[in-house]
Amino acid sequence: MKNNAYVKVPNSQEDNIIAIENFKNDENKIIFGFFDGHGGGEVSKFLQEKFILNFNINESMPMEYNFNNITNKIIKLLNVPKVGSSATIVYLSRIYNKRYLLCLNVGDNRCIIMNKEGSMRLSEDHIVDNPKEKKRIIEEGGIIYNNNIYGISKLSRRFGDWSIKQFGLNCKPHICRIEINENDYFLVIASSAIWNSVDIENSQLFNNLNMSAMDICKNIINQSLMIGAYSNTSCLVIKFK
Repeated sequence: MKNNAYVKVPNSQEDNIIAIENFKNDENKIIFGFFDGHGGGEVSKFLQEKFILNFNINESMPMEYNFNNITNKIIKLLNVPKVGSSATIVYLSRIYNKRYLLCLNVGDNRCIIMNKEGSMRLSEDHIVDNPKEKKRIIEEGGIIYNNNIYGISKLSRRFGDWSIKQFGLNCKPHICRIEINENDYFLVIASSAIWNSVDIENSQLFNNLNMSAMDICKNIINQSLMIGAYSNTSCLVIKFK
């Protein structure tokens, strides 16, 4: 995958990624998984090892099934009620010379496409500060205290952390489907530590389209570290051209 790059700060032990070409033995399909651990790396590591293996594209089955399926496995197999992980899945496919992208996310690992017009966000931030999420939590009988779910978690959707599930946490994904065209240049997924420190969406890093995915990835990481990002600092860049 020479047009893709992933960089993780060495002392960050809770983030994991997986990338599979020829997904389901089909050369027209590629899938990426980006998992940002919280409170430990057990859940993100489990997702890296198990999620893609259990991922199915089935028009007759809601995409949420994939997340519910792996959630049940986490509850059954892992005894870490206070460990969690955000997750971003990007599925690329080619059908009759057209390219399509499916993005599913829970948590706050933002996913964007940089294109000729600027940037387009594909993910949704699942945090208590998001008015839609705050409304959902309250309507479902959840508890928000000190602007956190049960006073503990600012994240409102992610895998794991079942100790606060009854207070409003869930893992229902945000889903985005688009067609990739000649105006789309890069896709970027990064951990929350980066998004909180670098305005990637308005960055000048993408003005030079000849830059490699690895160079862009390293520049994003370096900028975030200079500004003050710390643990769980990871970035994935996919170059379409």
